[in-house]
Amino acid sequence: MLFYGYHSGYQRRGVFSREYVFNNLGRFGVNFNGDGINLVSKRYLVFQRSVFCVNCGIEGLYFAKERSAKRIAIQIKGTGKHRYEFRLMNGSHWHLNLYALRRRDNGTYKEVLMTKDHIIPKSKNGEDTLSNLQTMCSTCNENKGNKVAIDLRGIRTFGQSLDRPLVYEMLQGSLDLNEIRGTVLQSCVC
Repeated sequence: MLFYGYHSGYQRRGVFSREYVFNNLGRFGVNFNGDGINLVSKRYLVFQRSVFCVNCGIEGLYFAKERSAKRIAIQIKGTGKHRYEFRLMNGSHWHLNLYALRRRDNGTYKEVLMTKDHIIPKSKNGEDTLSNLQTMCSTCNENKGNKVAIDLRGIRTFGQSLDRPLVYEMLQGSLDLNEIRGTVLQSCVC
């Protein structure tokens, strides 16, 4: 795990516990190693609700303070060789990203970025509300794309042919969970 430096398109400056972040939610300018970070976004509220990917179950373990950076190749004059620099992206600001650790076959671990996912994608008229957001690791989120995905206590579907009004009623809490489960089981090919 990298505590300081550059990693996957980000400049990193510190790692922080979930508890510290969650205890400061809703506050502006919280001090993280000398930099003030606003902890008021929906993304943090989604993570507070659950740090587990709804698809694969991996657990977000810690937050890293990061800002967007780009690796640039600069040619060294007269040598034909390159050196690399990282440059901050325009508008880049410090924020916190939640990370999980996935065990590889060789026994080492890889960091996995946790994301907020729209259950009903915005491209399919899904709302940007907490009731339409869930925690998903970046790998599962990329695989899901813009399909509808719901997690019903162990029953997960990616892009099943669910009736849109049924999904909205489920999100609003107006349907019985057993009724929803029955509908999903009938349409699920798992």
